[in-house]
This record gives sequence, structure tokens and C-alpha cells, in this order.
Amino acid sequence: TTTRAPPSMSSGLAQLRSFSARLLLKHCAPPPPPHALRRTHYSYSYLPSVVPSSFVRHEGVARGVCDVRGRRAHSTTTTAAVPMASQLPQGVGAAELVAASCAALGQCSKDTPMLTPEDVDAKMSAVPLWVLNDAKTTITRSFTAKNWQAAIDFINGMSKIAEEEGHHPDLRLHNYRDLEVVVTTHAIGGLSIYDFILAAKLDQIEVVYSPKWLKENVVPAA
Repeated sequence: TTTRAPPSMSSGLAQLRSFSARLLLKHCAPPPPPHALRRTHYSYSYLPSVVPSSFVRHEGVARGVCDVRGRRAHSTTTTAAVPMASQLPQGVGAAELVAASCAALGQCSKDTPMLTPEDVDAKMSAVPLWVLNDAKTTITRSFTAKNWQAAIDFINGMSKIAEEEGHHPDLRLHNYRDLEVVVTTHAIGGLSIYDFILAAKLDQIEVVYSPKWLKENVVPAA
């Protein structure tokens, strides 16, 4: 009698792939047609799987994703253009402030010259993202980041700049992605050139903003 040789490893893998492919055809439904998505603004993409897809929402898009083991796979890839700081208005004279250095001026103290109200008004044109308080002692920038990580990325960038400049803002993070940054020269209880240098440098940090916040707060260029 003839003895049949046991199947090789490569043959077994080929059979397994073939079986998996049949399961894919059987269990993974095709994406819905575009007209079915128009009202919900959803789109779907499918990775190889043996079970129906689950839905993962990100950047306003729900993606149906499942991995080869049939478990939920959360994708972090975005398809929409990312709203960045470069889309926001740039101030007149900001470049000069960015080129300056708080550290080169020496540490601020009670002897640091306070800017006059006229000087403050003139400097505000360089930092259009900031709001001057009525007493003209602080400037504040507020915005909503796209998500928690985008907010933390800004804070980390701000911390690096503040340490390099030796001048530090006050910060409030609430609702997990709403940021409020207040700049003043604490030693004199008012505004100095240090504050506008720091504000201009903070405006150079790339921020991933909430698209809704951008739409409601940023006026498009004419």
C-alpha cells in the first residue's frame, strides 16, 4: 500500500488562508452606498475580518473597522484637513516680537518698566488672538482644541517656550479641551514688553483646533 505523506506546513497555511477568505466573503458586508451616507455624513472602511464591522467615530467620521481576529480596531487616522494655527490671523509687528527674547532682557522684577496704556494699545495689533482686559493689566487667549491630546500638545509647547523665556503665563484647562491663557507681569501687576514677546511666541505653536470653534470664532480672510 502507498503511505500518504503528512501535509506540509505551507500547505496547511494555504488551506487556512482559503478558509479565512471564504469566511470574509460570507461575513463582511460591503460598505453602504454613498446616497445612504449623505444624511449622516458617515463613511465606512473595512479591514480583513471574519465578523461584521464595528463603528469607530473620529474627526466627525464613523469608520467600520474590525481586525483579523474579529475584535474592534480603533483607527486614529483622519481624512479631513487638520485646522492648524497657520489658518489664524497674524499680527502686524508679531515677527519683531518673536525675534526678541525675554531671557535676553533679564529676569522681570518689580523694576521692570510697565507699558503705558498707549503702548499697550499699539502692541495689541501684533497679537490679534489675545484680548485685553478693561484695566489693561492682562491679555488673554482662549480657544477650544480638537480633543484632549491637542490641548495637552499646546500646553507642552507653551511650557517649553515659557521656560526658555523665563516668563510664565497663567493657564486654565476645563471641559477637557477648552484652554484659557492669561499673560501678565506678576512682579509689577501689569503689562510689560515681556508679555507681548511671550504672547507672540505662543501664537507660533501649531494647534489642532476644534473645527466648530474655528467656524464660530475665526473670520475668513476676504
